[in-house]
Amino acid sequence: MCGWRKAAYEAAIDNERTSSIQSNEYTRGSEIRPVCTISNRVIKGNVTQVLNYYSLPRGLEKHEIEEAIYLPVCKPLTECELDEELYLNQQVIEIMAYLSASTVFTLFEKYDIAKALEQRAIEMFPGLKSVRGMNVTVKQ
Repeated sequence: MCGWRKAAYEAAIDNERTSSIQSNEYTRGSEIRPVCTISNRVIKGNVTQVLNYYSLPRGLEKHEIEEAIYLPVCKPLTECELDEELYLNQQVIEIMAYLSASTVFTLFEKYDIAKALEQRAIEMFPGLKSVRGMNVTVKQ
């Protein structure tokens, strides 16, 4: 979010504990310690997951998202048809392939190769496309 001094990389599930912490102005997140939660809300008659944020400075009139990466929750592959489109970004698929290969090499006790493949996947993750307004960049 514009106004945060650092990014939030995780969102907690909204429950009674997180709600009570975030509803208190002294214990909630701030622009230097941003907090996001996921909750369920009824929107137009459907229960929908919503991302909540509590950490913008007081008096900010306009809330604007500066940068976001969204990975949707997918149904299990066992429930997919063989010809069904998964709608995954090619960059995410490549990272998953490296992690899968790392797991296989670990099973065959080829730890050096497994570690190298895992490290490659970690290096690739920040390289996902970043969208800020109309600018699309790839971070390396």
